[in-house]
Amino acid sequence: GTVTAILAVEGEMKIEQPTAFMRQKSIENIAPSSPRRNKGVSVDKKLFHRMTRLEGNELIKMLPEESNDPVLTDISDIPRILKNIQDDWRNKPQGSMSLNRLTAWNLARCLKKRLERRLNGSIKSEHSIDVVLTGCEVSLWLAEQFASDLQTAFPRLHVKAISSNKILGLWGQDLPVPAVGFADSKKTDDFTDAIVIIVSHSGGTFAPLATSNLLVSSTNSIFVVASEWDTQIGKQLRAMKSEGEFDSRIFTTDIGVRPAEPCSVSVAATQQLLTQIFLHMSLVILDNARFRKYTNAFVTKHDLAELEKCNQMNIAALEEIVGYSASPSKKKLKSDKEDELRKQGDDWADHVLEGVKGWIVSFVYIVGTVTAGYPLITGIAVLCGLATTWVFYITRFFDALIYAFIPQISITIIRLVQGRNLLHRMTARTIVIGDIPWVSQCADAFLSKIFACSYSAAGITVLSGNTNDHLVHRHTHRVVRGALLIVGRPDGRLSALTSAEATTSLSLSQASSIQSIGGTCESITIGHSPYKLPLSKNAIFLNTHRPKYLCEKYYEERTENNLDGKSAGALLGIYSNYHEEHTELSVHKLTNRNAVTLLTEACRHADEQRTHVLTVFKELDTNQDGRLSLSEFTEAYKKLDALAAASGESHIALTEAQIAKLFRSADKDKSGELNFEEFSEILDLPEIVMLKILEADPRNAEGLLMVEPSHEKYFGEALRKSAPPQIKPYTLMESQEFSMKLYEARIASLQRFVAMTVLFHQIGTRVQKFWRKISFGYLGYRTDRTHSIMRIATTASPVSGAEVRDRRHFIALVTAFNSAVSTIRKVHGEFTEGISLNRKRALRRNSGNTAGGGSDGDDSYRGGKSSFRELLLKRAGSV
Repeated sequence: GTVTAILAVEGEMKIEQPTAFMRQKSIENIAPSSPRRNKGVSVDKKLFHRMTRLEGNELIKMLPEESNDPVLTDISDIPRILKNIQDDWRNKPQGSMSLNRLTAWNLARCLKKRLERRLNGSIKSEHSIDVVLTGCEVSLWLAEQFASDLQTAFPRLHVKAISSNKILGLWGQDLPVPAVGFADSKKTDDFTDAIVIIVSHSGGTFAPLATSNLLVSSTNSIFVVASEWDTQIGKQLRAMKSEGEFDSRIFTTDIGVRPAEPCSVSVAATQQLLTQIFLHMSLVILDNARFRKYTNAFVTKHDLAELEKCNQMNIAALEEIVGYSASPSKKKLKSDKEDELRKQGDDWADHVLEGVKGWIVSFVYIVGTVTAGYPLITGIAVLCGLATTWVFYITRFFDALIYAFIPQISITIIRLVQGRNLLHRMTARTIVIGDIPWVSQCADAFLSKIFACSYSAAGITVLSGNTNDHLVHRHTHRVVRGALLIVGRPDGRLSALTSAEATTSLSLSQASSIQSIGGTCESITIGHSPYKLPLSKNAIFLNTHRPKYLCEKYYEERTENNLDGKSAGALLGIYSNYHEEHTELSVHKLTNRNAVTLLTEACRHADEQRTHVLTVFKELDTNQDGRLSLSEFTEAYKKLDALAAASGESHIALTEAQIAKLFRSADKDKSGELNFEEFSEILDLPEIVMLKILEADPRNAEGLLMVEPSHEKYFGEALRKSAPPQIKPYTLMESQEFSMKLYEARIASLQRFVAMTVLFHQIGTRVQKFWRKISFGYLGYRTDRTHSIMRIATTASPVSGAEVRDRRHFIALVTAFNSAVSTIRKVHGEFTEGISLNRKRALRRNSGNTAGGGSDGDDSYRGGKSSFRELLLKRAGSV
C-alpha cells in the first residue's frame, strides 16, 4: 500500500520513497502525463495513455498546506470558498470552465424528461419517486433540508431524502435489513428513472459509493455533490453509459481534501452548493408553464430573486463572523462579532477546565503542606505561637476537613477569581445545542469531534435537539445547575418566522426555569433579532445582511419605529393584530352566542355570491353551450367587478393582460374555454394564490439559466407597486412567507452554524492549549483528529456492500424483464384490438358470403401475425 514516485532524471529511472517528497519537488524532476521519451527514457504506450498529470490539472486538487490548526484553517476558508462557488455558478470559474454549469445543464435535461413523463402518463407506479437525496451523517442532514425545501416549493413533485445505509440495507442485500421505524421498503419506494443526488463530501464514503453502484441498474440520472471532481463516486458515475452527449454528473464544492475531521467548511460549502442547485431546479420548473402547473409550484420568481439577493449578501455576513475576508489572500479582518463569539468561547472553556485547574490546585496544596509538615490551619497556629496540645487537635480536625474538600474549595476559589457562577455543579459539563435539525446535528458532530481526543478530566458531553419540537421532551429533564445550553433563534422580525422564534424562546425559558438551590443551566442565544431573553445568560446578535421585508417596512410606515429590540411575544401580537384586521371571519371573534349567527350569515353571503356569478355566466354565454371564451370571460370578470364596486364590496380589479393570465391558468383542459366550475373556481381563489398566478411569468431560457438577484430597496417593493389596489397589505405579507422560510432554511441558519463553529473552536482550542502548556508539550493532542483511526476522508458503514455487484446485475435484469413484459402486453393489447376490429369489418363486408368471410378472417389473422412482430420489434427497439 505504500505510494512511491517514479522519477526521470537525466535519462535514468529510479524509485523514491514517500519521505523524499516531504517538500514539493520541481515539475521538471517529476514525470508528467506526457513524459519525455528522449535521453533513454522508455515508457510503454499503454502506460503512457493511463498517466494523469498531477500538477497544473484543474480537475485534480492539490493537497492542502500543512497547518498547526487545520480546524481554524477550514473555518477561515468559509467566506472565500462560498464566494468561489457563487462566482463559479455565475460562470466566473477559478479555472478555464465551470463544470458545475455543465452538470446543472444535464440535471435540467433530466428533470425536464422526468416531468414530461409525468405529464404524458408514462409513469404508472404510484410509489415512483421523482428526486431522491441520499448520503450519510452531515451530508444526509443537509440533503434532508434540501429535500424539505424542494418539496415545499413544488408540492406535487415527489421528493425523498433517505440514508444511503437504508438503501444499501434494503436493496443491496439478499436478506434485506428492515428499516424498522421508517416507512422505507421495496414496496413503498420505486427508484426507477428517478433523479438521484448523492451528497458526499469526500466522494468515497462507503455507503453512498455502494449506493451509486447499486442504483445504476434503476436509473441513469445519478448525480453527486462532492468536494472535488476526481472522487471514487465521480469515477463510478463517469463510467456510466451516456446518450452520446457529455453527461456531466458531478457537482463540486472544489474545496479538495480537508484532513480535519470536525466538519465546518465542508458543511458550509455543501449547503451553499445545494442552495445553487435549488435555485436552478426551481427556475427550470418555473420556466415551463406546464411543469409549473403540474408541480403546483408554490415558489415564485420573486422568492428566488430575494433568496439570491440574500445569498450574495451572505458572504459579507460570514466575513464578519469568522474574521477573514473572501479574497484569495484570505486577509485577517478586525471583527467585533468574531471577538464576541470567541470571548463567549473563553468563558465556556473556563467552565470545562475548572475541574483540571481545581485538581492542580489541590495537588500543589497537598504536596506542599505534607512535605512541609504544616497543614494550613496548623501552620497558622504555630506561626501565632500557640503551644497548647488540645488546640492542635482542633486545628488538625479543620485541616482534615480541608483535605477532604480540597477539590470543591479549589474550584470555588477559581470561580471567585474568574467571577463565574458559584452555584454550578462541580462535575463534567454537558453542552446542549438547540436549533433547526440540520444546524443542531451538524454543530453536535463538530463539537463532539473537537473534544474527541481531549482527556477525560476536561471532557464534555454533547447533546442536541430541535427547539421547535423535541428539545424540551428529550433534554429538559437532564437540565442541572451548570449545564450549558446554546440555542439558535430564527429572526422573529419576519412574520413567517415569528411563531418559530416564540417557540424557540419558550423552549429556552422552560429549560432555564428548572432550578435547584437557586441555580439553573447557563443558556445563550445566537440570532439576528436584537432582543435578549430574560432567562438567558448572554445573547449574541448577528448583524442583518439583507434588505427588509414588506412586513418590517409596513410596521415602520405605520408606527415610525422599527422592530428591533422587541420580544417574540410582542412581535407575535403585532402580526396577529394585522391578521385580525384583514380577516372577515376570525376564530377569535366567535363565541357560543354569536357563532351560529356569524356562520349562517357567511354561508348566506356565499350563496348570494354564487347566484350572482351564475347569472352573469348565463348572460354572457351567448351560444348557450355552457362555456366561456377569453373575451366572454374578460367581459364577465369586468361586470362582476362593477357589481362588487356598486355594492361596496371589495373586489380585485385587474387589467386585461392579468385577466388573460387567470384565464389560461383556469383552463385546465387547454380547450380555450371555461365551464362554470372552472369559472367560479378562479373567482373564488384566495388573494395570495391569485398573486402567485399573476407573477408567475416564464423566464427566457436562452443562454445561461440563472436567477437574477432582487434590486429592490426592500423586498416586496415591486410586488406592492404592481399588485391591484384592492389587495390587502397583510395578503402581500403572506405572499412573502415562503421567501422568508427559504431565507431561514438556506441563509440565516448557515450563519448561525458558522457562528457556532467559531465559538466551539475557541472552546476546544483553549482546552487543547491548556494541556500542552501545563505538561510542557507531553500531554498535547490534536483537535482535528478523533479516536476512530480513520486516516482517510470517509465514513464507515454498518451495512455490508459485499453483495452489491450481484444485486446490481439482478436488479438490472429484473428491470429489463419487467419493461419487456410491459411492452409485450401493451403491444399485444393493441394487436388484439386491431384484429378484432379487422374481423368485424370483414364480417360486415362479407355478410352475404359466410365461407368467404371466414377465409378473409384467417388471412387477416395471418397478416396480423407479421404486423404484430413488426410492432413488437419497433417497441422493443425504442425500449
